[in-house]
Amino acid sequence: MLIKKFLSLILTAVVVCSCSRPDGMGSGASSLHDVASKSVPTRKVNAAPFVADSLLAFSHNELIARFGAQNIVAKDLTSYLENSKYHIVVLFPATEREAEVVLEDSTMLAQVKAVIIGKSSSWATAAGVAPGMTLKELQDLNGTPFLFYGGGWEQGGYVTNWNHGKLEGKIKSCRLDRNYIMPFDLTKGDYNTHEFSSDSNDAQKGNPVVEEVTLSHYE
Repeated sequence: MLIKKFLSLILTAVVVCSCSRPDGMGSGASSLHDVASKSVPTRKVNAAPFVADSLLAFSHNELIARFGAQNIVAKDLTSYLENSKYHIVVLFPATEREAEVVLEDSTMLAQVKAVIIGKSSSWATAAGVAPGMTLKELQDLNGTPFLFYGGGWEQGGYVTNWNHGKLEGKIKSCRLDRNYIMPFDLTKGDYNTHEFSSDSNDAQKGNPVVEEVTLSHYE
């Protein structure tokens, strides 16, 4: 479960990045209004998507002001992490504009700490990573082959190393289809910790798609 994994990372984090607004956002009024009202964009690399990174600059209050309380639904955390101070809300639930937003607590002034976009979401990152993108497109965007875990287990599909590519440091985590099982040579060790290269024949042939992307202020 991505949420469980990610919240565990949050609780162990000790360095929080600045919550300043990104360049060009100003007060956020006009740009976020545009984000909320755009039609669903193409998922092609370098297209103009809903930029999920912009959400990291806002508070709970600002999310409500920009997107409307009717488009924001709280998500129950009790099944993920007992007594967590973190609060998750879902923007535009059950639509193509759905995104999960992790807040530092449940107050109206709480700041956004992470954004999770998945599966059929039409949000994407400023670096161009979007759900539905194929492994080949992701490798092209990164500019170099990357490593990822094979599917079939809880951590399956997660990118483990961008190999100093263009996407290094641009997103918190990226998960390819965890149901795509890479052929595995048992002589190489434990399947659960074995990494595969995106430029391998089996990875290129299977060409699994990106299913979830996480952005965060935390290192």
